[in-house]
Amino acid sequence: MKIRLLLALIFSIHSFEIFSQHYNIFKGIILSDKNIPLNGAIIELSPEIKTTTNKDGSFYINNNNKYSNKTIKISYIGYIDSLINISKLTKTDSILDIGIIRLKYKQIYIDTVSVERNSITFKREAGKITMNLNDAITLPGQSVMDLFRITPFINIDIKENIKIIGKSGLQLMINGNLEKMSSSEVQNFIKTLSVEDIKKIEFITSPSSKFDAEGNAGIINIIFKEKIKGHKTSFRSNYTQGKTSSYTLNGSFNYDNNNFSYYLLPYYMNNKSIDYTKEKRSHNNLTVLDDLEQLVDPKVYSLKTGLRYTKNLSTFHASLNGSYFDERINQNNSSLTKNYSLNGLNVSKNFFSSLSGTIHYTLDIDSIKKENLKLSINKSKFSDNPTSYNSYIYKFPLYEINENKTIKTPYAIHVTSFNINYSKLLLSKIEFETGIKANFMKSNSETTIIKPDDYSNNIFNFTENIGAAYFSFNTNITPKLDIQAGIRSELTSINNIFNDSLYLNIFPNINTNYLFNDKLSMYFSYGKRINRPNYNNLNPYVFEITPNYFLKGNPLLKPEISDNYEVGVSFKSKFNITYYNSFTNDFILDFPIIQDSATVIFKKNSGTQQTQTLSFIAPIKINRFLTTNLYLGLSYSSYNLRENNINSDNKNYNFNINNLVKISNNLNTNFSFSYNSPTNNGIYSTSKYYWCYFSTNYSFGKDKAFKTSISLDDVFRTFKQEINSNYMQQEITTNYYRDSRRFGISLSYTIKKGKQKTTQRMKEPNEEEQLRSSK
Repeated sequence: MKIRLLLALIFSIHSFEIFSQHYNIFKGIILSDKNIPLNGAIIELSPEIKTTTNKDGSFYINNNNKYSNKTIKISYIGYIDSLINISKLTKTDSILDIGIIRLKYKQIYIDTVSVERNSITFKREAGKITMNLNDAITLPGQSVMDLFRITPFINIDIKENIKIIGKSGLQLMINGNLEKMSSSEVQNFIKTLSVEDIKKIEFITSPSSKFDAEGNAGIINIIFKEKIKGHKTSFRSNYTQGKTSSYTLNGSFNYDNNNFSYYLLPYYMNNKSIDYTKEKRSHNNLTVLDDLEQLVDPKVYSLKTGLRYTKNLSTFHASLNGSYFDERINQNNSSLTKNYSLNGLNVSKNFFSSLSGTIHYTLDIDSIKKENLKLSINKSKFSDNPTSYNSYIYKFPLYEINENKTIKTPYAIHVTSFNINYSKLLLSKIEFETGIKANFMKSNSETTIIKPDDYSNNIFNFTENIGAAYFSFNTNITPKLDIQAGIRSELTSINNIFNDSLYLNIFPNINTNYLFNDKLSMYFSYGKRINRPNYNNLNPYVFEITPNYFLKGNPLLKPEISDNYEVGVSFKSKFNITYYNSFTNDFILDFPIIQDSATVIFKKNSGTQQTQTLSFIAPIKINRFLTTNLYLGLSYSSYNLRENNINSDNKNYNFNINNLVKISNNLNTNFSFSYNSPTNNGIYSTSKYYWCYFSTNYSFGKDKAFKTSISLDDVFRTFKQEINSNYMQQEITTNYYRDSRRFGISLSYTIKKGKQKTTQRMKEPNEEEQLRSSK
C-alpha cells in the first residue's frame, strides 16, 4: 500500500509540473485518416486563443504565457473532433509539439436531393477560368455541348469547332485525366455528357509545365459531382429536327463502394445534316461557279469504361475508350465555266475507329510532405478507311465526257506514351514537381485512285518521337500572393521520306495571383506553347474533295511557336477584365492555288501573327428570377506574311449574352444571343455571323429523376458565313451555310441507390498526350 501511495504522489507531482508550465508556442500537423493534410482545421487552446492550419496541415500558435489547460481541441468540418491530452506530449524548451494528429472522417451520407440555384458563376484566376455549376444545374437534361453554346466566353462556329476567348485547339480532361481524342471525337463526346452530372468546369488557358506544351487554347477540365456510395444509372435521349432528323442515345453506370469504383459510358449518335457551299473563283479572266450540296449521315458508337482501386497509400486506375464512326456522305456537285459545265455525284463511305487504353498508378510516399509518385502508360490506335465513289459528266459545247473513279485513302496512327511524375512539399510551403515523358507515334497512310483505264497508288509513312522533362513549383510568397512557375523541355524527332529532323524546344511558364482584399484580385500569366501540324496535313499527296477542289499536305511544315501573355483583374470573383496578347512565329496558313478551273489548297508556314484581346465577363443577377451572363471581346490581329511580303491587320469584336429565367424550382427557360463581327485572317476575310438559341427545361418525379428539355437552335436561321480571299490575282468567294435551325427535345432518367457523400477528395491531374489527328 505504501508503495502505491508513493507512486501516486510521484505521478501527481510530475503531472502538476507539466500542466502548470506555460508554453509560449504550440505546433503540430493535422491530417485526415487517409494521410491528407487538412487545410483550415481549427486549433483551440481556449475560447480566446484559436488558429487554423496551413495548406500542408501544419500550425503554429503563440500562447503568450496564458494557456494552462490540460487539453487542446482540434476540429474540422466533416471530421470527428479530437481532444489532445498534453500530458503525453513532447516539450522543447518553451515549444510544445503535439506531433501528427489524424482526424477520423465522419461517414455521414445524406439522401440525394437536388437544390436548384438560379445562377452559374465564373471565377477568374491566373491562367484559369472556373465555371461553377453549384449543387444542381438549372439546365436539366441538356448536354455539355448545349452548355458551351450559352457560355459567354466560348464560341462554337458553324462547323462546331470550339474556341475559348477566340483560341482553338483544345485538349479535354475528365476529372483531371487528359483524354486522347481527335477534334471530332471531342465534339461528339461532350454531347454525351449530361450537365446535371457536372460540378464545375475549368478552362485552363495557361497550363503549367506539367502538361504537354501542345495546343495554344489550353485545356478543358470537366469535374463531375460527388460520387454516390452505391450505384447510379442514368439514360438520356435527344432528338432534333431540321431538314433532316438527328438523335442520340447514351447512358451511364457508376458504382462506388469504399475503395473501389467503376464506370461505364455507352453512347450512340445518328446526326444527319445538310451543308451548302457556293463558291466563285476568278483568275486570268476565267470565272468558275461551283454549287455543292452535301448530305452527311454519320453513325457513332462509343464506349468508355474504367475502374479505380485504392489500398493504403496506393491508387490504381485503368480506363479503356473505344469508338466506331460509320459515315455516309452524298455530294451533288455542279460547276459552270465559259468552256464547260459539270454535274456529278460523289458517294463517300468512311469507317473511323479508335481504341485507347490507359493505366495510372499513384503512390503516396509521405502525405505530410505531399510526396508522391505517379506512373502512366497509354497505348492508342486510330484508323480510318474512307472510300469515295465519283461519277461526273463534263458537258462541252459539242460533246460530253463521263468520268468514273474510286478513291481510297486508308490510314492508321499508333501512339504509345510513358509518363513519370514526382512531387514533394519543400520547406513546408513550396509544392515542387518534376517528371519525364516519352511519346512514340507512327502513322501509315495510302492513297489509291482507281479509274477504268488507270490506277495510281501513293504511300506516306511518318514517325514522330517526343521526349520531355519538366519541373515546376507552386508557393504562397505571402498570404496574398500565389506563384506557380516552371519550365519544360521537349526533344522532337521527325522522320519521313521528305523530312528527317531533330529539334529541341524550351517552354517556360508562370502564373501569379495577387489578392488585394476579399473582393479584388489581380492575375498575370505567361507561357510558351507549340502547335504541331496535324498528321494528315503533312501528307504531300493531293486529296480530292470535289472535281474542282483539292487539298495538298506539306511534309516540310514546321510547328507554330507562340508566346502568350495574360493580365487581368477580378472583382467579387464575378466581374473579370482580361488583356490577352499572343505572338506566333511560323504561323500556318492555307494558300489557294487556282490551276485551270480547280482550286488546290496548300499549307505553308506563312510568317508571324499577333493577336491582342480585351475581354469582359459579367454575371448579373437582375432579380431572383432572372440572371444574365455577359461577355464582350475586343480583338486586334496583325499578320506579316513572308509570301509576297503581305501585311494585314484586323479589328473585330464578339458579343454573347445569356439570359436564364427561373420560373419555378422545376421549370426554367434560357435564351442566348451571340454576335461575331467580320474578321481578317491573313489573306482571308470572313463576314459577320450571329445566332440565337432558346430552350425550356423541366424536371419532375421523385427526386426530379425525370428531366426534359425543348430547344430551338439558330432561331432566325442566321448562322451563315462568307469567306473571301484575294491572293496573287486570285479572287475566291465562298458562301457556307448548313441546316442549323433545328428543333430539339431531350429526355433523361436517373436511377440512384445509395447515399451521397458530403465531401469528395479530388486527385491531382495526370498528364497525357493529345493526339493531333482530326477528321
